[in-house]
Amino acid sequence: MKYLVFGILLLILLPTVLSLNIISPEYDRKYNSSIVLLNISEDIKSDFFLLDGASGNSWKKICEKKELCTKNIRAKEGLNVLKLKSVDINGISSYGDVSFDVDTKKPKIITTTPYNNALTNGKGFSIKYSEENLDSIILYYGTPGNYLPVLNTDCESGIGKKCDFDKLNLLEFDGTLINYWFVVSDGVNSVSSKMNRVKVDSLSPELVNKEDYFTVDRNVVSFTFEVDEKNFKDIIYKDTNDCNVKSVISGILCGKLSYGRCVITKTFCVGNHEILITIRDKAGNSQELDPISLTRDGYSGEVILE
Repeated sequence: MKYLVFGILLLILLPTVLSLNIISPEYDRKYNSSIVLLNISEDIKSDFFLLDGASGNSWKKICEKKELCTKNIRAKEGLNVLKLKSVDINGISSYGDVSFDVDTKKPKIITTTPYNNALTNGKGFSIKYSEENLDSIILYYGTPGNYLPVLNTDCESGIGKKCDFDKLNLLEFDGTLINYWFVVSDGVNSVSSKMNRVKVDSLSPELVNKEDYFTVDRNVVSFTFEVDEKNFKDIIYKDTNDCNVKSVISGILCGKLSYGRCVITKTFCVGNHEILITIRDKAGNSQELDPISLTRDGYSGEVILE
């Protein structure tokens, strides 16, 4: 009977070894300051200790005879693991540990594209940055009251990294000015790029007379391009042939338009040709015309369409 009474008294007087409560710092949380609040508690008044990181086996008293211990501590950059101990007034010890990260270095934005006042068709949005612990990069674009976010999860951590965003669908903004900027975050620190303004051109150039834009007169091919495009850049061609000079010849047919038209004549070497013509604008849009197949005869010198 006396053993039963002794056991009951022991259970009443003996606090559990699991009563050490770590309120802060929070487990696996990231902090953007090297000064972190340590907040731990016990059920009864206790002395609280922190394992000294310098010696590795020495307990440093941080609070004495308190139920709640609050103290600012200095943590190192990166991963921190705190080992804690409490000893209550009965001499019973409790232990606990918590790990957390400290990241005081903000992401650095080096450059963004497209540049301010540039033309864009939705391609070419990119950012160059430096951040060792990248969490996310978000691109915002649009007009006041109508900004749309795009999250890219394929960006990499590191120094001098570049992240490209896939082609944006800017059709609703065609012909207007939009703003854009990036937000780079490491989970605790966020940095925004400068807001840039760009003009949207999401429509491809249109060849108005695509049914009859070229004619053949003996050994000469004449081209007349009537193009509907406000931001015209050029008309280029690629000539795949068997002339035994160059198997592929490429160049510019037209570098500018006069009242929406470009007229040019061209001769081709003796042999078979497949000519691919592309009309481009300054925003990166293009229209590729149907291939032209022709042969220049070696005897007569005339051009024959196939």
